[in-house]
Amino acid sequence: MTQVQISTCCHTKVSGCSKVQSCFAKGGFVKKSLCFTTAFVVLLTAACNCVLAGDSISWSLGGATVSMTGQGIPTVTFADGTAWPGGDLPAFQLELTDGTVLLPAKVECQEENQLVVTYSDGSIAEYKVTLGDSFLLFHLQKLESQQDISKAVVLQIPVPAEAEYAPLINTIETDEKIVSVMPATVNVHVRGRTTGGTPEFPVLALDTVARHGLAPATAALVISTTSDWERVVPLMEEAAGLPSPKLGGVWNKISPEIRQSYFFLTYFKESQFDDALALAERGGFKMILLLCTWAKSHGHYEVNTEYYPDGVASLKRVMNKFRDHGIKSGLHFLGASIDVNDSWLTPVPDKRLVKGAQIPLAQEITVDADFIPTATAPTGFPTEETNPYMDAGRTLWIDDELILYESVSLEEPYGFSGCRRGQYGTAASPHTAQTPIDHLVRAYGYFMHDLNSSLSGEVADALARTANEVDAQMIYFDGSELLQRPEDADDWWYYSALLQKTFADRITNKDILYQGSSTTPWAWHLMARNASADGHDDLRAYLEERSGSFDYFKLNHLPLDIGWYYAYDKRATPDMYEYILNKTIAYDSSMSLQMSVDAAHAHPFTGEILDMIKQYDELRVSGVVSQEMRDRMRIDPVLFHKKTEEERNALLDYRRDFHLTEKAGQRGFQRIIYDLWQDVPASNTNEFAFELVVKTPNTAIGFDVQVNGDYEAGQGPALTRPSLEVEGNLLESEAILSSGQYAFYRPGEPLAQFGLPLTGGSYSNVVGNVTVLPEGTYTVTLRAAEPWSSSLRVRTVQYTEEFYPIP
Repeated sequence: MTQVQISTCCHTKVSGCSKVQSCFAKGGFVKKSLCFTTAFVVLLTAACNCVLAGDSISWSLGGATVSMTGQGIPTVTFADGTAWPGGDLPAFQLELTDGTVLLPAKVECQEENQLVVTYSDGSIAEYKVTLGDSFLLFHLQKLESQQDISKAVVLQIPVPAEAEYAPLINTIETDEKIVSVMPATVNVHVRGRTTGGTPEFPVLALDTVARHGLAPATAALVISTTSDWERVVPLMEEAAGLPSPKLGGVWNKISPEIRQSYFFLTYFKESQFDDALALAERGGFKMILLLCTWAKSHGHYEVNTEYYPDGVASLKRVMNKFRDHGIKSGLHFLGASIDVNDSWLTPVPDKRLVKGAQIPLAQEITVDADFIPTATAPTGFPTEETNPYMDAGRTLWIDDELILYESVSLEEPYGFSGCRRGQYGTAASPHTAQTPIDHLVRAYGYFMHDLNSSLSGEVADALARTANEVDAQMIYFDGSELLQRPEDADDWWYYSALLQKTFADRITNKDILYQGSSTTPWAWHLMARNASADGHDDLRAYLEERSGSFDYFKLNHLPLDIGWYYAYDKRATPDMYEYILNKTIAYDSSMSLQMSVDAAHAHPFTGEILDMIKQYDELRVSGVVSQEMRDRMRIDPVLFHKKTEEERNALLDYRRDFHLTEKAGQRGFQRIIYDLWQDVPASNTNEFAFELVVKTPNTAIGFDVQVNGDYEAGQGPALTRPSLEVEGNLLESEAILSSGQYAFYRPGEPLAQFGLPLTGGSYSNVVGNVTVLPEGTYTVTLRAAEPWSSSLRVRTVQYTEEFYPIP
């Protein structure tokens, strides 16, 4: 065992040692002549970051003191005298491969702010400790042992049981105090909050594991008041060498820029710039994110010349032109992915792609064999594919050939059936017995570069070349959830962080807005905010069922982006988007509209949706909406989590829709109930009856009707002058609708018609009657001037008495 050699106590200027003798390791050597003069003790007091009293070590963090016994038992004492005793749990420990736990026998402060931990079996861990403004960094520099260590607890601090715990950032808050024990290198894992022993008590713990490197590793301890935490964490990040992006000069977690919604522009071509700019400006967007189709393929990330004819020059030109109009732009991509058309896969697959199970070929096969035999059962290979998007795929890799198989035989004759040879541009060829058959792992429909290999760095270099050249202002890491082999899922915390660090390290501009579909404890430092969903189909339900995590993000000090919401579906009406925008107010969140220029021209409500987004963003950022109103807009927890359509419909009374409107010159939120759409078949008659249930008193009634299908020039009208009769009251519309068109009848508002060939809403001079109903169940009848020739859908709209003015 190599002994630690030291010559003085410590040299870094922070605070000093009060007892020189405790600064020296028994295994080292000392210059005794330096240790016994008063002048030298005073000098050390001005130069060390640890203070020693007896065999106890302490660090002053301003608002708190962290002390540690000679056996590494930590205590945190706050300025108000509150102390969090550590019991007998040390700050550091090791675990051997056989499960044996090793505890420190001695913890000593040594030179250059070195902390040396000697374990009960003689293993030694060397830490460099950096003291900053309300934080400590524990850098595990070296770990020496003659035993096989599987896990090292880099740092753990016991905390009160009643404290509120934020698991992503390994933080507790209580009584205006906040303590964080945070990973500062990607190989550091948040172990969880409890010891798992008996008795069990809360602890903030970080560890490393042998398979990803026990050392070097860094843990950060931040202790501050709740109000000061957002000032302190960026200081810690910079001292630790962590990402700490500044947006507009402000730390990304609190920058005003992350509160702004953004435009997710898909399938965009340089020739469409003017149209895209008009859409972005109408929506008030200050950021445009370009879908990954800006690249020819994931992997080499060459710019798609079909969309950008001059390659990277075209893309740079587009992004500069957006910037000239006050709009930043960024790049979306799937960081772990390799496209089927990328040269790292075809015509010869790179050996550094992610492989799964492996088994030898039982016998020689010819170039056209459709059964590939194995000597034993090919366990570990996917036997079926239920979800082509999520599953690991059924691709075999033999020599340089890729093969798709239909089924696996786990009984004799063992092997793969229904094989399609020479896939993805590879060449079919004969193969000799005992040649390895690998499963080439897929995720989200793509193959993957192995994050343990040099290929990841080469892929990141390719992405960074373009991002740096065009000066991208936003990077969106998508598809970071399924990484490596399926059996590596437990190590996602490591691989996702490694993936994102590999790319971010190569981006020149360190102050980019980073966002992703998921976040690890390490990547939290990189990410400005976290997206929750990419909404489609029933947008309300999609949002509701994923909203259970919203408070989790807030608890973990990670601003929320409520997600992307598709604007391709022409059956998605403006109220769906307004429901989402309600929730941006409720959760103080940005959102994104996902749309192509072509889809924008085809959607009947593009202008109305963009106008609403701009209004709501301005309103939310202004901060004038009261907390009481924001709470009223929140999603009821009963609506969380995935449900069947039947289950959703049974819970509609818990849904709260509000419409931003004006009454008597006062702007405010009107509560509206949008009833379910009723499907109406084409008919030889001109009426259709259905049920209306009114559960709130004095409710005014309106209705919406749409002719199914898409508009085609030359088609005649399919619905003429639709009206709704309820309790002898007739809600009449003069609309004449063709396929795909809508008519909206709102009480007290101009009647409106939408849908191609209209490029926006067509509003009548006629205002809808105000028909008010008491609580009850009613039969309502849809009528028209003549029988309708196409199937329709119709719904009632209930305007309640609830109106909440905006101050």
